[in-house]
Amino acid sequence: MPAHASEPDTTPLRVFADAAAFLAAFEAEVSRGGLWLPGADAPAGASALATCRVRVRVGGAASVEVEFDARLGTVAPGHGIAVVFDGVPEGLSALAERLRGAPDAEGAGAGPGSVADRLRRLSTPEKVQLALVADRETRFALLRDPNKTVHLYVLKNPRTGLDEVQFAVKSPSLSPDALVYAAEHRVFGADPQVRIALVRNPRTPNAVALRLLDLLPERELRTLAKGNGRPELVQAARRKVLG
Repeated sequence: MPAHASEPDTTPLRVFADAAAFLAAFEAEVSRGGLWLPGADAPAGASALATCRVRVRVGGAASVEVEFDARLGTVAPGHGIAVVFDGVPEGLSALAERLRGAPDAEGAGAGPGSVADRLRRLSTPEKVQLALVADRETRFALLRDPNKTVHLYVLKNPRTGLDEVQFAVKSPSLSPDALVYAAEHRVFGADPQVRIALVRNPRTPNAVALRLLDLLPERELRTLAKGNGRPELVQAARRKVLG
């Protein structure tokens, strides 16, 4: 009888372009107890928090692949899965230590400016994935990233706090999508400081800023009516102040 073809390996996998990309994810995700695997499927029949085998592959000058055990966390069919663990798996810890000296990990070590250095090496999809799980320092760096696609995902990070949003919406370089998200968010959009900053921000779409006028304190409306803003908003504020 002919030999049966071996079954394809369905172990969830995350591939990193190079050592720098892996080390950025190691700091932002792995060191905090989890890892996102974009495009991966959950093992057949696995339930939440079930133990599963996971693979990580790093390309570039230091091509290597490791496997480790983790627990199944979030499952987003068609998008990927998140796995979690208590403490950094030994395989990942050893890999990080090895790659810190790899040729394509230059600039990825700790020290001033290292976060920005690592971000410059990431592709847009990698930055988006990182934005959803990044720590506070990395979130602030991503909010200043010239690739405005990632701004929205920083605000969607469940660890992003109100104080960070209050800071972010004041920036004229923040993407309009992120500004709209902040305005429509149940918590962020209810904060008076966020509302005022959104109205003052020239990047906030007019329709959103005009809607927020009805929610501003009268003192802020009077300030805006004196000419401190876009003409459409100034005129609308004057009409509201004059009744």
